[in-house]
Amino acid sequence: LGHGRGNVAMYFGDPLARIVANHLETLGKPDLAQQIAHPRSRATYTSAGFEWDLERLRLAGEVVQRNTPSLLPRAFGWHLSAAWTTGTFTPFLTLARVHAPGSHMPVEGDPLLDLYSGSRSFRQKSVSAGVRWDASENVAYKLQWMRARVPNNALGSFLPLNGTDPLQATGRTIN
Repeated sequence: LGHGRGNVAMYFGDPLARIVANHLETLGKPDLAQQIAHPRSRATYTSAGFEWDLERLRLAGEVVQRNTPSLLPRAFGWHLSAAWTTGTFTPFLTLARVHAPGSHMPVEGDPLLDLYSGSRSFRQKSVSAGVRWDASENVAYKLQWMRARVPNNALGSFLPLNGTDPLQATGRTIN
């Protein structure tokens, strides 16, 4: 079990953030525009996890929730992993999902504010499969393949390169 609270730095210097801050000013929301202009926001993280080891079979999982009073979307994530050890090899499978149910934007259905919320969302679903080889007591190698599906209006955990349009990074599958 875990609980933490602290500052969260977000990517605020991009052109979209400046445009949205100006838009919020015109909507009469200078306090929200100020949140975008300053890259610090207080957030809390609460988690619960487990690991079950039956010598050859290992199961592990965790759920995490992030809450914040700012424009940063709330988020809920989980993962579940299973592994089977046979000799020095351990094949494994992991399923995971991050869900961001919404932000604190003042106007529902405003395309610009919806775009901003989506560009700050880490929503995605993923599946990973691989094998770990324990080459010696202190050395292990891991080969892993992951397929992540990032929905429209979200970036997932794969931030676009500098200068890349955030809209080009949404609604895709990454291997």
